[in-house]
Amino acid sequence: MSSRRASVSSTISTTTGIGISYFDSPGELPLLSRIPAPGAYGAFGSETVSEKGDKKRVFHSESLLSMATPTIIQNTKKAMVSKRHRRRPKLIQILGCCSSMVLSAIVAVAVTILLYVLAAVLWPRDALGTMEWSVFAVHNDDGKDFDAVVVPGFELAADGGIQGELESRLEAALALYRQGRIRGQVILTGGNPAASDKTTEAEAMGSWLSSRGVPQATLVLENQSKDAVGKARFTTPILVDASYKRVALVTSTVNQYRFFWLFHGQCQSAAFCQASFRVISISSYETGISVARKQLDFFREVVSLLVAVIQGSVVLW
Repeated sequence: MSSRRASVSSTISTTTGIGISYFDSPGELPLLSRIPAPGAYGAFGSETVSEKGDKKRVFHSESLLSMATPTIIQNTKKAMVSKRHRRRPKLIQILGCCSSMVLSAIVAVAVTILLYVLAAVLWPRDALGTMEWSVFAVHNDDGKDFDAVVVPGFELAADGGIQGELESRLEAALALYRQGRIRGQVILTGGNPAASDKTTEAEAMGSWLSSRGVPQATLVLENQSKDAVGKARFTTPILVDASYKRVALVTSTVNQYRFFWLFHGQCQSAAFCQASFRVISISSYETGISVARKQLDFFREVVSLLVAVIQGSVVLW
């Protein structure tokens, strides 16, 4: 017994004041586990010999409180795992990220289909495509004048013509101009070329407004963006250069929520951007859009919104 007790040594940490007891084998653990003290740790060790012949003592520590009940402790050599084996391979991390995104997209599509099935049963048929169109509407227009107006583009027809969704935006922007609520410029953003020619969305919108009396000097064309995020990114420097503060955002009702957060987020992350966005209601100009088209746009918006949330450019709360 005396030799057994002699193999146990104790020390007190000078930095933490925690009592630490060292002993030569796991067999010594029960001696201390019967009298656990708060903050006390027990450790057993084994000697290993390196290739150079140097002896090295390796300790395995365990809280005495957790050892108050019988515990099976692995051999020190087996318990020590190289950090290299603990790290996840980069390929596994990438595959995990991709699988999460794919799974999220599948869930979004499934939820959308479920909503349509329920809508078909519970709602009148002529209400489909109209009620969900306003789910993402934003109402924060205070009726005051604006320093500038931003009109995001929409895909053009195969012949370069303007489709109903984009025309409704332009009609709302034109109404603001005729009401005298625009003190500065009308910023038209969208660089995707049409299928048949090289006319961009911004150029098509500029031609539409100028043919209805809006001066060319008032129009600013942003032709570089290829998607919604790009529209917000390339419009922000224009707002910063002109020091615009009150900015009207004119876009379709179904994507007002996403566009508001995209433009707001880009402005918040840009230096010296002072723009505060107000979304203009254009529902009265969207009467010419078919129900089938509204249903398609709603489905596309759900997917686009999900992608924006995953990318961190849009929040849902």
